[in-house]
Amino acid sequence: MEDVEKPNLADFSPVLRKLDPQGIRRHLANYFQKTVVYFDHLINQRLDSRRRGHE
Repeated sequence: MEDVEKPNLADFSPVLRKLDPQGIRRHLANYFQKTVVYFDHLINQRLDSRRRGHE
């Protein structure tokens, strides 16, 4: 998660915004996707538990 702490060069130059020279956007998208998968797994576990009659 060091990417959150790094200064992003794209914030200072609009030309670099699309290029993502440091790969920060790509790394953060990867972290976000892992978080979504994790929460999706937790939600599915909870729904399966409720379907089986466990609260």
